[in-house]
Amino acid sequence: MNDEKRDRFGLLLLLLLGVMILSPIDVAALRPLVSASLGVLLVFAQWISGARRRELLVSASFVVFAVVIGSSAQLADAQPAAMAYAGVNVLLCIATIVMIVLRILEQPRVSAQTVAGGLCIYLLVALAYTFGYVFLAALNDGFFAETTGLEGENLITYLYFSLTTISTTGYGDLTAADDSGRMLAVSEAVIGQLYLVTIVALLVGNLGRVRAPRPRHPRRGRGR
Repeated sequence: MNDEKRDRFGLLLLLLLGVMILSPIDVAALRPLVSASLGVLLVFAQWISGARRRELLVSASFVVFAVVIGSSAQLADAQPAAMAYAGVNVLLCIATIVMIVLRILEQPRVSAQTVAGGLCIYLLVALAYTFGYVFLAALNDGFFAETTGLEGENLITYLYFSLTTISTTGYGDLTAADDSGRMLAVSEAVIGQLYLVTIVALLVGNLGRVRAPRPRHPRRGRGR
């Protein structure tokens, strides 16, 4: 595939924003759809990165598994189901981040699409932490000090907390109740700040600059 046609991180960014709008709608019936949407992001990121068909099939199989887990969480709000639902969504976010990074490292020129890819990574990190907080909440029967158990906690609350943490806005209306939650939030804040002042700044500062292409991985490239 032609590189210009492959680099569609702008479209990926729009899809990601759509998923972030969908995710906070904390209705049990939508949980499989959230996992399926994250899976679509992963497969699309692999496709524009030139992954082989075998790799795409493996990812598609994992997406089906994630949707099944989301469906089980819809039918049973028990602790194991909620933890599994959050866990597979974290894995989907991380896998998509890896695919974007691999493609960006291959690009010979920093373009607007490259910057869009960098922003996708930033938002995916926030989304991964969102489901990380969901996982801890299910594990500890609650995450925030300001609530009692899981009462009053929903996905939009976790996403709000994640975005304010990664941007270090820190409104202060929500805080983690225990040490595991506090350390997870601290790690997100540090990663978010370092990423903005280094990676994103580097991409924007080198916009339009041509660099020597990195050698392709022998297993990458579209197979037949």
